[in-house]
Amino acid sequence: VLRPIFISQVNKLLNYLEEVVPVKKLKMGLNFTDLNGRTYVTMIKSYVNALNNSGIPIIPDAFEAVIKIQNQDAFNIAVKIYDELMGPVLNELPMEEDKLFDLHRKSLDQSCKYLITNAFDLNR
Repeated sequence: VLRPIFISQVNKLLNYLEEVVPVKKLKMGLNFTDLNGRTYVTMIKSYVNALNNSGIPIIPDAFEAVIKIQNQDAFNIAVKIYDELMGPVLNELPMEEDKLFDLHRKSLDQSCKYLITNAFDLNR
């Protein structure tokens, strides 16, 4: 059984890493991806879980966890971009269908551009 003070200090360390660690560039194949504090902590937890289960940390599994977080963050920001661009349109309703479709397409293009630029493609 772990002592509460140890658990408390580990949690402080994890919070520190999530909030303070500067973004690192991580080379994956021919491409680079950002490794921020949150993704770094996820990778560390993946290694620790493997060791706690009498296994060997497998780097591809840890990277997959990092990529999932990065992609979820990119997706959430892309949705926010779309919402911010389309939000003002609600005040202009009703409007012609062509104008609404054009505004939707432009908002979706901006959102997808962000997602494509910031999400990591596992096929790269």
